[in-house]
This record gives sequence, structure tokens and C-alpha cells, in this order.
Amino acid sequence: MERKQGLIGGLLGQKGEDGSEGHDASSGKAGGSDAGGSPPKGKRVDAYEEDWYRSLKALAERRAQMAEEDDEEAPAASEPSDEPPSDQEPPAEEELEQLAAEIGEPPAEVLEPDAAAPEPSEQPAAAAPEPSDQPVAAELEAVEAPQPEDPDSPEPVEPVRAEAAEPVEAVEAVEAVEAVEAVEAGEAVESIEAVEAAHAVEVVASSEAEMVPIEAQAAAPEAEPESEPEPEPAEASLNARDPEQRRLALRELAERGLGDGELEQVMGLVLDPDQQVRRLALEVLSTRADRVDDATIRQALMDPADQVRATAVRLAAERGSRDLVLLAPLVAARRWPLTQAAALDLLPELLASTSTLGETELDLLLTSIGEMDSPPTMEEGPSIARLSRAAGISRLVGSLSLPDVRRLGAVRILVEGEEAPEILRALATLVSDPLDEIREVAEVAADAIGRTDDPIGGSEFFEDAPLAPAEAERIASLARSLRDADEAVRHLARSGLGGVERNRVLAWAREAMHTGDLDTASAAAETVGALRLYEIGVDILNRAIELPLEAREPFLKALARVRLEDLVGLLGQVDESRKPEAIRVLWNSSGPPVLPHLRAHLDDPSIPVRMAVLEVMGESGDPSCVDVARFVLETDQSPPLRAAAVRVIARANIDASAAMTRAMGDADPIVRAAALEELTPDLGREAEPFLLRGLSDGDEPVRRAAMNQLASREDNDHEFVWSAFRQCRPEERNELGSVFSYSNQAALTELALMHYGSPDHEERVLALELAGWSRSQACLEASIQSLQDPVPAVRAAAAAALGRLRDTSAVRALGNAIEDPFPEVRVEAVRALGVIDDEAVLGFLVAALQDADGGVRTVASEVLTQWSSPAVAKRLAGVLAVPNLRGAATELLKKIGPSSQELLIDVLLHGSAEVVPIVGGLLGDIVGVDRLAGRLGSTEADTRLRAVEGIGAIGGPEAIDALIGVLSDPDERIRLRATRFLAALGDPRGAQAIVDAALNDPVPEIVAAAEEALIRLGVRSGDPQVA
Repeated sequence: MERKQGLIGGLLGQKGEDGSEGHDASSGKAGGSDAGGSPPKGKRVDAYEEDWYRSLKALAERRAQMAEEDDEEAPAASEPSDEPPSDQEPPAEEELEQLAAEIGEPPAEVLEPDAAAPEPSEQPAAAAPEPSDQPVAAELEAVEAPQPEDPDSPEPVEPVRAEAAEPVEAVEAVEAVEAVEAVEAGEAVESIEAVEAAHAVEVVASSEAEMVPIEAQAAAPEAEPESEPEPEPAEASLNARDPEQRRLALRELAERGLGDGELEQVMGLVLDPDQQVRRLALEVLSTRADRVDDATIRQALMDPADQVRATAVRLAAERGSRDLVLLAPLVAARRWPLTQAAALDLLPELLASTSTLGETELDLLLTSIGEMDSPPTMEEGPSIARLSRAAGISRLVGSLSLPDVRRLGAVRILVEGEEAPEILRALATLVSDPLDEIREVAEVAADAIGRTDDPIGGSEFFEDAPLAPAEAERIASLARSLRDADEAVRHLARSGLGGVERNRVLAWAREAMHTGDLDTASAAAETVGALRLYEIGVDILNRAIELPLEAREPFLKALARVRLEDLVGLLGQVDESRKPEAIRVLWNSSGPPVLPHLRAHLDDPSIPVRMAVLEVMGESGDPSCVDVARFVLETDQSPPLRAAAVRVIARANIDASAAMTRAMGDADPIVRAAALEELTPDLGREAEPFLLRGLSDGDEPVRRAAMNQLASREDNDHEFVWSAFRQCRPEERNELGSVFSYSNQAALTELALMHYGSPDHEERVLALELAGWSRSQACLEASIQSLQDPVPAVRAAAAAALGRLRDTSAVRALGNAIEDPFPEVRVEAVRALGVIDDEAVLGFLVAALQDADGGVRTVASEVLTQWSSPAVAKRLAGVLAVPNLRGAATELLKKIGPSSQELLIDVLLHGSAEVVPIVGGLLGDIVGVDRLAGRLGSTEADTRLRAVEGIGAIGGPEAIDALIGVLSDPDERIRLRATRFLAALGDPRGAQAIVDAALNDPVPEIVAAAEEALIRLGVRSGDPQVA
């Protein structure tokens, strides 16, 4: 198989594998020895290439031959040379070339040495090599010299065995590699049957003064076994066990396009345990958004990962306005920042594309924004301003008269929108509103109206006569020319504006800022920057606050030219409600130099202002801001602000242990949850005590944050997860198991299989609880096996786990467990059977009704009452339709008693018309109309509908009264069925009720059924008897 390229493997693969940093063993230079026949640069080398061992053998034989020829010229030395390597004469280049030619072609692929390998360790003393052998040794080093292992280097990956042309050569190549590996380990290779001859190979280290001999043997095997092919590497597949392969398959699918045949499979991956797989699946589905069903969208919007939810929002937006009901509440989902950001970004455009915004969607939008714990933040404001334009000013102004929280939502949206006169007037009428926030907005609106009505506006440069239209148009034309692509035009425009009296340009610029469209106001901002007309800096700031982020650039450039002291002074001139966004505008225009001036506003009494300053400081990355955030975390009275301080600390990439300790001791759950979400990922194992503490927190948001973090850990520390499950209370354990079941089923499966065989029965019980959440086949088998455990508590836990798994293969084992000597085991077995839809279940549940223990009988009766099995109902309907089988089935149902109610109603819903009288008679004998009529007051429409079906089947005078009572039910299905039952029963008492209710029904189908019922009853709608 190919070398796997993970993160570390990919980085290490840059060295050695492509030859870019390889070093010749003898010369010490990059690139290897040319004489040794190094493979081409970038070519992958493989030590198992066929005929590789032949090159080793040829090298050894050639070395021995040269040693014999030069024996007389170079006497042997018994001791290693004392001369330094630099004094020894290197082999001549001609000799190396001759040697390479004699050896022949080098092997196709040879494992290259590590680029950064250290020098070989010293070997035991041996005879020094012949001088004439040095060129051969140097040449051989380039091919096969062993490199010492770097203690920090990763384990070598075994290369793929190339398929040999002949089996004999493949075996010989493998054995030759084994011989070389023995040489690299520094051990002498013993003679074996597969080795024909052993030749000593002497290795000369390029950087050592002494010569270190190493023996090597070339092997020629006798046996010729066929090598087994290696398994093929796993391919990218949507069904692969490895999540990385599933991710790769989704990326490939995104590139080539999603086909109809793959749509259902990709939608199934929305439930994948891997977060990235779920996100990629949604991205792929967005290319075919029109084919995605509603259930998939709803499932994705409930994903525990914020990133996945945000992707789901984008997918829902691709489907158009059909998902407005789902997306509207998400604009206020501050606990899911990415999801909220996506909704805020996409919803305005989605609303703008909708011809008519429904009342339901508008109510959801207003309610969500009105229920936010504070007014929109600086990040939320621009998008909510876009919402105001998309929803329509008139609709929002009309919502100011609503009596509930929707009024506050409308105020908040209008405040973020444009400061139009009609909006100010509408807001100013709310000065007596019972809500403080609305009253404050109304007072600000009233003040703004007063300033607008002032023709002078308190500025000295408006003392001159107003601009004539022609003069204003001339200045506007010159201002627009400042943005012309031609430098000459821009120069002429600046010169022309310079020739206009300053007060006249200021008057035009201020008017453009207040009343001009975006293009005119942008041109005015360019003019202010070009002519340094800083007198209207506050006007520029106010207009920039009103605009979305993408439209602010010319205004930010103009503000950037204002002196810093003057710029900060503008904060005192804007309305208090606008100050948070003004802080962000100043930060975007001036950057870090403005931070020291903003710190003073951390003492502002307004929480949104303090929040804005803290968020800006966090974005800056200034290390000193961490100290500010710590101070806010310890001293500020606002929980949202303390939570924001936690986020600032988390982004600072510092040791957050102290902050984590402080935040987890905070009295407000918002802060504790923020600490678990933001700080634990970077703390590693130090976060474990905080996670355990969060799991037992009394506030649900904190527990949920701890569970999500625990389930998303990637360190595979199963023992810690196991200890976390052990310390949880039963209700918390179930909640944690549910979180793991959704996002990390693999961990549940491993833990369950590791501990279900533990000698400690309490550990076995916990392991089986986890098995029930894992949904894996292995855990199903383990749970069935554990029904034979000697401890009753373990058997009961196994039955409960099978109830969660709901697999029909466990029915027989659970049926046997009903005979368990311990009642608690029998109770859990009955409960588990009650949630499995299988024909064999009914017999076991009926048998449990005769149990000697009263508790078991009670549970069996409750289970049968709630049990609904379409499969059993269809079979039972078929039995009741056959006269000679009907008696036995009737007796069985009567034996079950009132608990058979739901089963009989299932027969009505799934059986034919001929069994309705039979089932009706059984329901009348076993249950009765009164008991079914009591369910007509249920808040669940399906429950009421099933009761109507039963009452209609029973019939009789009591049924008439009950059916008349539901003709006004809010569910149209119930009204329709009641009308048809009244017609079928033929009682004249139903005629008047049908005329009063059904004939005036807004649903045409019900009106048609009412008219048909009156005809069957022999009454016309205009009959004076039924007037």
C-alpha cells in the first residue's frame, strides 16, 4: 500500500522522499552520489524493486575482485587509520565512473537515506579496509549505507512490494532486503538456507576519521514461495469507516457535482458522527438545495456544532423563502455565533426576494429580536438595519402598536435602520411606553426631530444663504469627479472645489450626509477627506454608523484623516444609543492608536458601550488587552460583559488556567458556559477538572457546554471520558450519552466494549448504558450476551440498552428475559419490547400481563396501552377479516383488555372497511366511548384524531354527542372525519350541528363532506327544519 500522508507524514515527506534534502553518505553533499546511481530527483524509491538484491551482490563481488587486484599495491592495515578523513585521497572520478559501468544499471528504486540523519555509532574494532576498497565502499555507501536512527524521527513506513516479473525474483528481493536490514542493525547475519554467499561490505563514514567495517551478505534463496499481494489502499467512499475517507469522498463529489442517485446518501451523512463530514455534506447538498427535504434541514439546524448549523442556514437560504419560519428565530441565536452570523447575513436578502412577508414570519422575527437580553450589538446592528429595509418600514412602524415583546423587536430593528423622518416621528410617540428601553429610544427620537426642525443646526457656517440648486449640483459634480479613474480629472476636481468658498462646500457636504443617497454621501465623504473639512466629522461618523460594513470605506477614509484627539472627541457628540457602533467605526478607521483613548469608556455606565470597547480591544491582539479583560472578568457587574472578557482571553493564545478558574467560579451560568466553550480547547488535560465540574453544574447551559466539549475532544483519552460518565448522576449520564451518541459514537462503542466484561458489576452496568447509546452491532451483541450475566442489575441494564437500540434481532432474547427470576429484569425486558415493532412482541407482552409480580403486570399494561405497531395491526386486521380465525383473535384482544386500545385503533387505520364493525364492537366492549371521549381534550391533534376513529367505529347515541363536539376542532382532519362519521351513523341529531359548523367551514373539502352528509341524512341545507 502507498505511504500514508497525514499531517506529520506530509511534512516529513518533504525530506528524503523527493531527494530535495538527501545527502550522499560518502561525500556529505546533497543529492547523493552520481556514481552510485541515485534515482532521479522526485522519483519514489522502493527497496523491494525486483533485481535489487542483484545490485548488492554485484557490488560485493566487484569489491572483492578489486581487493585481490590491489592486494600488492595497498597493504592491509590491522588497525583503523589515525589520519583524519581530509588527509585521505578520495577515489578518482574516472574510477567511480568505471566502477559504475562495470556494476551495470542501478536498481530502479532504492530507499534513500534520511537527509538529516546523524553519524553512525562506532562499531566494534575490526580489520581496516583495503585502500583500494575505499572507492567501492564509498560507492556502496551511497546505495546501501545504513543510517543511524534519529530518536525524534518517526517510525519508517514499509514501502509497497512491487509485483515481480517472476515469483523467484520477488522472493529473492525480499530476502535481500532482510539481509540489508540486518546489516543496518549492526548485527552479523548468520548463514541460512536461503543465503548462497555472504560478502563483507565495509562502510566508510564521510565524517569519521576511523573506518568502521560492517558485514553484509547477499542472499540467493532456494525456496520460491509466491508472495501474497498487499491489500489495496482504502478508497474515498461515502460509506468508509474512516471519516477522512468520507470527507475526501464529499470533496470529490463537490468537484464533480451531486447526482440524483447520491442525493439520499449525502443527506444521510447529516447524521454522521464526524462534524466535518456533516458540514461537507451540507455544502455538497447546497448545490442541489431544491432537492433537499425539510426533515434534513430541520435536523441540520439542530446540530450540536455551531459551524454545521451555520452551514445548514446557508443551505436553507438556498431553498428560498420556504424556510423563513426556521431561519427567522436564528437572528437572535447568540449562543450560536456562527449560526446567528449566517442568519443575519442571509435573511435580509432572503426577505428582500420574498414578494410578501407573512405575518407568521414577521412575528417570529420581531419576537426573536425583542427577546434578546440586550439591544443588537455592533456586529448585529448593520445586518438588522438591512432587515429593516427588507421587511419594510411601514410594516415595522405598524408593529409599534403590538401589545407584547414584538413591539420591542420592531423598535430595535427601526433603531438600527435609517433615521428617516417618518421613523423618528413614530418612535417619538412612545415616550410613555412601560419599557425603559423603548422610552429611551423615544426620547432620543424626539430630540432628533427637534434638531432636524432647526434650520441652522448650531453651526456657524450655515449663516450664509442656502445653496441654490445649480450651485449644489456643481459642487456635487466636482465631488463625484474625485473618484474618477483619470488622475487629470481628479486633479481638476480638487482644483475646482478649492475655488469654491469653504462654507459653501461645508453646507453641501453636511446636507449630503443628512439627506443624500449613499452615492452622494460617499462623494461628500471623499470631499471632506480631500479638503480636510473636519468640521462635519460628527456628521460623517453618524452616517457611517447607519451604513452596513461594506459601504463604510469612503467614510472611514475621511475619518482616518481627522486628528486622533478630535476623532475621539466625536464620541461625546453622538447619541448614547449610537456610541457602541461609533466606537467600532473609530477602531476601523484609526486602528491600534485609538485604543488608549477608548479604555476610558470601560467605565461607561452603558453595558453595550463597555462591551464594544472590550470587543475592539480583543480584536486588536494587543497583549495589554488581556489584563483589561481579566480585570473586567473579576470586577464587572454585567454577566454578558464578563463572558465577552472570557472570549477576549481565549483569543489571546496565552495560559488561561487562572482565567478558567475565575470564570468557573462565576455566579452567572453565561460566564461559566463561555469559559467551557472558549477556554477548555486550549488547556488540554488541565481542562479535565473543569469539565468534570461543568458536568455536574446546576444550570443546563453549563452542563451542555461541558458535554459538548467532552464529546468533541480529539485526544482519545477514553479513561477520562469513562471517569466522567462514572461521576455523572443518572439523568446527567443520559444527557451526556445522548450528546456522545450524536457526535462521537465511536468513543461510546470503544468504552462499552472495553468494560462490559469487567469483574466489577457496576462497571458492567455503566458499559451497557453506553452500549445502548452507541447504536453499533458489536454493542447490540454485547447487550444480548449480558442478559445472561449472573448479576440482576447487569441483566436489567442489558435489557434497557436493547430498548434503546430497538433492534428486532433482540426480541427473542428479551422474550426469554420475561421469565427472569428477578422482577426488575422482567420490567426492563417488557419496556424494551414495548418500543420494538415486531410481530413476535405481542405474545410476550400478553404473557407479561399474567406475571406474578404486580409491578411487571402494571408495566405490561402501560406498554400495551401505548404500544403502536403497524406491522402487527395489519396482520391482526387480516386475521379479524377471516371468520374462522376471528374468534381466537377476539379472545386474545379481550384478554389484553383496555391495553389493546391503541392496537385496535391501528387496525382501524391500517385495515379494510370490512373489519371496522368488528373492531368497533371490540372497542365498545373493551374500552367504551366514554374512555375514548376523554382523550378528545388532549393537546395532541393525533391523539384526538385516533379517539375520533375509535368513537366513530363504536357508534351509538353516545358517539353522536362526542362527534358533534369536535366539529369545531382546530384540526381540519378531525372535523372532516367527524362529519363523515355523523353521515355514516345516520342520526338526525347531527344534521343541525353539521349545518351550524361544517357548512361554514373555511376548508372546501369539509363543506363538501357536510353537504354530502346532509343528503345522506335526508336534509337540505335550506330546509326550514334545519334553519
